[in-house]
Amino acid sequence: MVVSEETDAHPYEYARVLGIFHVLARLRSQNKPFEHLDFLWVRWYSHDTRYKWGWKAKRLPRFQFLPHDNPDAFGFLDPNDVLRGAHLIPAFHHGRTNDLLPPSIARRDKNENDDWKYVYGNFFVDRDMMMRYRIGDGVGH
Repeated sequence: MVVSEETDAHPYEYARVLGIFHVLARLRSQNKPFEHLDFLWVRWYSHDTRYKWGWKAKRLPRFQFLPHDNPDAFGFLDPNDVLRGAHLIPAFHHGRTNDLLPPSIARRDKNENDDWKYVYGNFFVDRDMMMRYRIGDGVGH
């Protein structure tokens, strides 16, 4: 879960972490020493803007993975940009789909070839998460 840079109605963006990487890298064009870099390889969710959610609607926000052919479906993220882990609940009623990603190394399990069509962002998982959604900030911040 990271702070959204978009100006839509949802304050956060969500992604599934596919890999955690620690590398030593440098620019070949500059004669500088190697630097230690940490980064996450992620698969991004998109907010379902057609779905009304929130305190007044009495519904959790709903997300789905971006389709694999979307240039923003996968990315790299600085671990320092991550606010916290999030609890995402599969929307069992909507079932599963294999339209968003064909068989790929981006799957958690090589025998799993589909995703939940939608997931809900559970902001009742703990008081810190609830405060982020209710007031816009975490407990004690």
